[in-house]
Amino acid sequence: GAPISKVEATKAYGAQVCLVKGAYDDAYDYACKLQKEKGYTFIHPFNDAEVIAGQGTVGLEILDQLPDVEVVLVPVGGGGLISGVATFADGIAVKHPGDLTYELVSEYVDGIVTVTDDEIAAAVLALMERQKLVTEGAGAVSVAAAMYNKVDIKGKKTVCLLSGGNIDVNILSRVITRGLVMAGRNSTLTIELEDK
Repeated sequence: GAPISKVEATKAYGAQVCLVKGAYDDAYDYACKLQKEKGYTFIHPFNDAEVIAGQGTVGLEILDQLPDVEVVLVPVGGGGLISGVATFADGIAVKHPGDLTYELVSEYVDGIVTVTDDEIAAAVLALMERQKLVTEGAGAVSVAAAMYNKVDIKGKKTVCLLSGGNIDVNILSRVITRGLVMAGRNSTLTIELEDK
């Protein structure tokens, strides 16, 4: 289920890509199996103290550029990015967050909100039109939360962290259409007709 753009970009770095059916957790299980069988080094994408520390440098950049920031909205999947950012700035298709990240999020993050696919599509469209930024769906959830008032940010200095731009052009086309419908700028009519 990985986007072609991500697969091709990974291959371009010289990596051998192995696709596994299911969600991240299924790929993780297979990677662990390969690690045991072949003696590979496994680097966890979020449940790892050094990865969290590295992602946390984003929090330092936010504080450096906007020291009086009041709200930071961060996408959450496995929890590595938000754990790292919350470590420094008090304040997505993963079945189970990391145990390490869960503890950090529980301690440092003020709250978790959810957004719908339609709200995400509208956020992707808004980012393209207003900011000329291309994000993947998971990367735009922070903007969706702000746009649809999931968090009280009125009058507050707010940062929406955009966490990725890996989106396949075919999916992007569908997301734009969905965003236009969500914004009331396009309509979709479905009519059932008998074939006679």
